[in-house]
Amino acid sequence: MASPIDTIVKFLKAQDDQGNDWYGWASNQLSHAFLGVFFSGLALVLGASRYYAIALLVVLGLAKKLADWSKQILTWKIVRDTIQDLLFFINGSAFSLSILYGSIILFVCATASVSTLLVSGIVARIVQSKRDKAND
Repeated sequence: MASPIDTIVKFLKAQDDQGNDWYGWASNQLSHAFLGVFFSGLALVLGASRYYAIALLVVLGLAKKLADWSKQILTWKIVRDTIQDLLFFINGSAFSLSILYGSIILFVCATASVSTLLVSGIVARIVQSKRDKAND
């Protein structure tokens, strides 16, 4: 019998683009941004310089995605999902670093980027959902 932790990890590893579920998609993307905030804060607390922290986070994000890719047939949908995940992760890191280093420009850029990505993704899912309902 699988432990509860094994069940949770298996569930979290499952690939899902949330289809037309705009709320599920937005929650998922914000979790990637939060991971960027968390890991950049952790790297800095452990003594990494800001540039080393950024490089480390990009490598960490890419390594995770490459591990995911190794288990699947590569399609545009998977590549698009990877790009979106990395953008949210990197912007979460930038948001965290902007606060820690007092950079207003980085804060505005990270906030604007996450907001734009979220709004465009939500609108795309709502529009697609309405199209799908109209075709039924």
